Amino acid sequence: MKKLFLVLAVSLMCFTTKAQQFTNPSFETWAANMPQGWSTLGFMGFNLCTMEQSTDANTGNYSVKIAPKFLDPTIAAIMQMDSIAFPGFLTNGNFNIEVFMQFMQNAGSEITEEDYMYMLTNLITGGLQIEEDNQPTSVSGYYKFNYQPETETTYDYFEMMALLFGDVEGQRTIVGMGAFYSDDMFAKTGEFQQFEMPIYYLTEYPANEIVYIAIVGCEETRITNFPELYLDDMMINYSSSLEDVETEVTTAIYPNPTSGKVRINCENNSHIQIVNPLGQVVKEINNYTSNSLIEIEQKGIYFVRVNGEKATKLVVK
Repeated sequence: MKKLFLVLAVSLMCFTTKAQQFTNPSFETWAANMPQGWSTLGFMGFNLCTMEQSTDANTGNYSVKIAPKFLDPTIAAIMQMDSIAFPGFLTNGNFNIEVFMQFMQNAGSEITEEDYMYMLTNLITGGLQIEEDNQPTSVSGYYKFNYQPETETTYDYFEMMALLFGDVEGQRTIVGMGAFYSDDMFAKTGEFQQFEMPIYYLTEYPANEIVYIAIVGCEETRITNFPELYLDDMMINYSSSLEDVETEVTTAIYPNPTSGKVRINCENNSHIQIVNPLGQVVKEINNYTSNSLIEIEQKGIYFVRVNGEKATKLVVK
């Protein structure tokens, strides 16, 4: 009876808020060795990384395990790539291998800002459709990370990212993002832990689609003992409307755009993070002195977070 009341309460809550949730959020339903509603890196019907059903779950019967895997030499030859270790990869959208291969082929040349944003926007499509009056504020769930302690030659990591897309003047555009990194957390190997990934809105346009991405990698050439990320019980948390989500940024960043040198007008001793569109922290400063000079070497689009609050878009030309 208690379980019945719980089911009814959850159903009523979902009906009342109209908030959309991930398909198969606890990875209980599988078909053809794939969790329903989720996908990974694929080419010609082959998974380029490890995605497996695991009975090691936070709740229920199953979780999903993702891990790197060496690229099959035959597939590598067809893709015109070395037989590298592909990172573990999970998304609720559809991965576009053609966009990825085009980006990798151009990786040796200078990549323009337009090329990079085109890749990020078109790499994964078909995310979860969301409603204007229910805007996501965070993504939460449970994870377990099995990895090797870092040494001079090994470094295991995972990254999670949420990209929010909206219609901006007829174009599918990133209007919000969130990121969660193993480096930022005290990840305990061998047990599930809860996470919550806040979403920062970059424009005043509402989102109509959310794409979740998880990546697991290592900076080492060993053939076995890759790091493993287990995920379970995923959830999207919502606000009633975009008006309840702060989008204006009181912190002044100048000049913006910049040639690579920038200053931030904020409180002294602030914590600064500069993040690229893939969610990677490219520069982090503790105890930043207001209006001190910051140099960024690589051209591109970045997002600046001050004291973990709202994100500001920064363009380095």
